[in-house]
Amino acid sequence: MENNQKKQSKLEIIVAILFGSMLLLIFGAVVSRYIFNTSFYWSDEIARYCFVWLIFLSAALAVKEKQHIRVTYFIDLLPDNVRKNIILLGQLLFLFFLIFLVISGFIWVLELKNSNSPALGLPLNIVLYSALPVGSLLSIPYVIKQIINTYNNRKTQDL
Repeated sequence: MENNQKKQSKLEIIVAILFGSMLLLIFGAVVSRYIFNTSFYWSDEIARYCFVWLIFLSAALAVKEKQHIRVTYFIDLLPDNVRKNIILLGQLLFLFFLIFLVISGFIWVLELKNSNSPALGLPLNIVLYSALPVGSLLSIPYVIKQIINTYNNRKTQDL
């Protein structure tokens, strides 16, 4: 591996595994249904859970890489000091929203502890509903790092 290549994080590897698993499950279900005229009753359910986890873990990766969609036209028109304060305010609001999602998400997981998946009987609060608070919790350190970088950065072109 070259020095200038980015080392993949564990989160990126997990996302890749989820994506590959989802593709294999769906492909296997289609092949079994149309070629062998039989179906795996559990494949759609597992693929759905992989997809939900893929969404929330990928959202955390997007926060890490600052890849979420932003419209900065009006912010770019502002003077540097005002721009920096607006960006900090937005990051702080995002941090508070993530904290809200973590707390309310874990409450939601605890309230739905008796629900099970239809095909496999898996506890839905673990395999499905916990993706929201876990994905939000994984995003929090990245947002805190961005807030610190924004606060310490004197040039707003780099924000």
